[in-house]
Amino acid sequence: MATNGPASNLARQFNKARARMRVYPDGLLQAAEEIGPEDEDILIQKIIADNGKSIRKKNADNNQILDILVQTGHGKAVGTALDNGADGFAVNRYNMPPLLEAAYFANPEAMRELVKHGIHTPVADADGNNIFARMLTVNPPDAVKGLPDIQARRLFCLEILLQNGAEPDFYAKQQMFMGHRHLATLIPEVNNAVTLDEASKTRDLKQMLKVISTGIHPDANAAFGGFAPIGWAAIQGDAAAMEALVKAGADVNQKLPG
Repeated sequence: MATNGPASNLARQFNKARARMRVYPDGLLQAAEEIGPEDEDILIQKIIADNGKSIRKKNADNNQILDILVQTGHGKAVGTALDNGADGFAVNRYNMPPLLEAAYFANPEAMRELVKHGIHTPVADADGNNIFARMLTVNPPDAVKGLPDIQARRLFCLEILLQNGAEPDFYAKQQMFMGHRHLATLIPEVNNAVTLDEASKTRDLKQMLKVISTGIHPDANAAFGGFAPIGWAAIQGDAAAMEALVKAGADVNQKLPG
């Protein structure tokens, strides 16, 4: 069945008009659950019309309208909700504040609105877990897992977190090094370790020395569980490479690969 053309456009306009006129018995919470980002202008009008009367009401899952907007891909409506009294620091039933929730649901548009309204990133969530560590060890929810650009969206969300005060702890950095290397570019320390580790895996000492000559510490990858170039130099019996690595600051007590 064709989904484009005059007939489908007319149907779309009719459905949009019906959504605009509809009265939702359960108020804003129901409207936020049922009106998608494609009709965000309608939802914004309803939030403004509510005038803050029900902006902080919560549903059975302890979600206020702000949580629902973040979870369902809204952007500008998040800003409108904040302008009308939504609590940008309240946590949901998983103890996630809205900014972390936006990162979890890969919603950078919502994150931009939250940041614009002064919602800053705490170093840890309400349970005391480092925000970066939590982001890197929790898989995206099913609602967004299938998005074709999910990794790029999560990367952008983590960038926003970094720019607004989120500081990854060592465990989070190690997670990036071990299993989330597409995120390594966010942290120079981790990016250097990944670059050196990739060079180390080739066992090409010339390449390792070339990488180190750019200013990367020769033990950068070892700090996160990788094998330092000096180990490969020892295995290959390359005294000249070992001397160069020690001169560059390599620790001679690094464990050997294998």
